[in-house]
Amino acid sequence: MNALVVSSISPTDEEMNRLKGLCISSLASQNYSIIESDLERENFNPCISLSDYPGVSEQSISQSQKKAYPNNYSVDILQEIEKIKQSDLIIIIAKLKFGILPTRLVGWMQRVFVLKFAIFSEDKYLHGKKIAFLIKTDGRDQEETETRTNKFIEDSFKSVCMKAFVPFYIHQDINEDLTREYLGNEISWLII
Repeated sequence: MNALVVSSISPTDEEMNRLKGLCISSLASQNYSIIESDLERENFNPCISLSDYPGVSEQSISQSQKKAYPNNYSVDILQEIEKIKQSDLIIIIAKLKFGILPTRLVGWMQRVFVLKFAIFSEDKYLHGKKIAFLIKTDGRDQEETETRTNKFIEDSFKSVCMKAFVPFYIHQDINEDLTREYLGNEISWLII
């Protein structure tokens, strides 16, 4: 089985990079082959634009015209779509900033999931796939932050008929045992 680990973490954020390493090693110990999308390292563009549709002019940007170009996407979107197609499990690792998800990650969710899978309804690629989140909070009101983040996640993935499991929130220091437990016990039953 393949696990896609998507992160939007600064290379200088030692704590979050440690969490990503913990996630990868925990999944590898469960015999997952790891595919990685490091949105910061790849300098992933979070903005939806006409450049997402090479060869489509502004005059032909209507919904009916877009449907004529369902596979004509920018290279970065096509690369991410291919990673998703190869994956059984998707783990998204993020650190909230001012109580919200990182811009690159939100852009990735919108450009890759919403653009490709919701607008063009290619959910056959998502059938049987599961998605889980490891989210480090920034110390703000935990309940409000979790409620708002859960709603955003649910709404984002509901549009592509994909089940997003309740995120694992880390409010203080990263507890390796609890993280491994989430990745082991909680995730292990997701893939059937």
